[in-house]
Amino acid sequence: MLNVVLFKSESDGPDKFVKLLEEQNFEVQTIFCLSFQYKNLQQLAEKLKQPDDYAGIIFTSQRAVQAVHEAAKSQPEVLLEWKSKKNFSVGESTSELAKSQLDLETKGKETGNAQNLAAFIITEVGEENSKKFLFPSGNLKQEILEKFLKEEKIEVESLEAYETIQHPDLDG
Repeated sequence: MLNVVLFKSESDGPDKFVKLLEEQNFEVQTIFCLSFQYKNLQQLAEKLKQPDDYAGIIFTSQRAVQAVHEAAKSQPEVLLEWKSKKNFSVGESTSELAKSQLDLETKGKETGNAQNLAAFIITEVGEENSKKFLFPSGNLKQEILEKFLKEEKIEVESLEAYETIQHPDLDG
């Protein structure tokens, strides 16, 4: 059996990469090198209480979904009105997490990246949109999605809801 060391961020639940490697007879040692810290959750909670101000939510990561979940934990009913909004996500995992943790259906999961998601949103929303989208994001986000949407006059209100940090178990 061959050994492999996998450096990655912590994840909830079974890891698909570990599973695939083990299925190919690798012995996998995982070293978690990244961690995530939530921030601005009170601000996010306040924005979630104002669904009439928004067209929907855009999720570009599972951490953003998790941040919304954390922000709404004490008042999960605030998410009810978001169910009728146009909510978007990148990736199957992010979409599934939005459904399981927030009970929100999202569109765009098949787009794969921020640029493709922006194009998808532009097609879906069109000129009918007069409200901004809430965009909980991390400290390492790029401006790609916002740039493309802004060019089409679709407003995005970004809120840094988490940051990527060195895993606390690693020596600096």
